[in-house]
Amino acid sequence: MIYVWRLEHAERRHSRGRFMQVADHDEKKKINAEWRFLARRVLMICETIDSAAVEAAASDSLSREAALQSAAFRERRERALSLMAKIRQGNDSPTRHLEDLRRLVSGLECSRSFFDSRRKIA
Repeated sequence: MIYVWRLEHAERRHSRGRFMQVADHDEKKKINAEWRFLARRVLMICETIDSAAVEAAASDSLSREAALQSAAFRERRERALSLMAKIRQGNDSPTRHLEDLRRLVSGLECSRSFFDSRRKIA
């Protein structure tokens, strides 16, 4: 009788452990899917922002805001691309840098809207 109880207890613990592994695996899949989405978003935003518009904004001596936006865009783009390269090489975990990439995507979207509005004005 004691043997059966211990076996059932061990089976429950084993099934709970397996359930936890499945949950961890699902969580990693969600994180990787979000990471891939954000990485594609970074590449799409960088592709849509015309580099000539960024350079023109940087050289525009009349608008300090344009120069600051241009510098901020270049910095965000470089940080996002280097972060993605580091993860792609396998040197780091996407989980650690997911929040950073979210912030960078948000900043890049702000830069894109700024440059889009300048393009419409010109």
